[in-house]
Amino acid sequence: MTAPLTPVGRALLTVGSALVTFANPARADTLAVLGDLTSGPALHHLTNRIKRSHEGRQMLQTLTPARFPEHGSGSLPELRALPAGTLGREYARFMDDRRFVPESRAVVRFVEDDTHRWVMQRYRDVHDLWHVLTAMPTTLLGETAQKLFEASQTGLPVTFLASVAGTARIGRKNRQILFSELVPWALSCGRGATDLLAIRYEDYLDRDLNELRTKWNITVPDVQLKGMKSRPSTKT
Repeated sequence: MTAPLTPVGRALLTVGSALVTFANPARADTLAVLGDLTSGPALHHLTNRIKRSHEGRQMLQTLTPARFPEHGSGSLPELRALPAGTLGREYARFMDDRRFVPESRAVVRFVEDDTHRWVMQRYRDVHDLWHVLTAMPTTLLGETAQKLFEASQTGLPVTFLASVAGTARIGRKNRQILFSELVPWALSCGRGATDLLAIRYEDYLDRDLNELRTKWNITVPDVQLKGMKSRPSTKT
């Protein structure tokens, strides 16, 4: 349900959530609020992009399922039973390794338009799936690079803000890796990939992960990062 805000209340909440996010980028709750409050024009643009594909238009016509994958075509127990190397199995492995659950993703609260709210929720809920597609770990370095990729792919202001906040907290050695290896990859791959929010992932969970990377023009950066138990093939 959308929470109504006065203009003053919206401004104060935006500033407050931004300050907390910069102080602690790991605060997913304030990051979610900041995303809700700053994404209006970007969501309009993303919605128009999604409409360009038949698959995207079908999702927008029903606005369901937005929550991935809890109301989709695969629960985590079902995905664990898929063959190794498939998108669904590797997503389940990613979630299990980190003890993540899909239900933990914050619900969109401050986006009033129904379609825009669906797009924002969908973006938020496929974040972990995109980690699987890009092979980015959930370390500070990996999350910062992932946000840069998402910034290039979506244009959502919160992704730029989160990447700046993450960069400020990265040590010198990892910052060198970020700027020399991961920034060029994130910007290039984000721009060059298919419109990832226009994909109904529920229809691809039993497909080979590397084949889908090729189909959607996603490359894996050629750098070994801590936090992934195995780095998938970079051959796309």
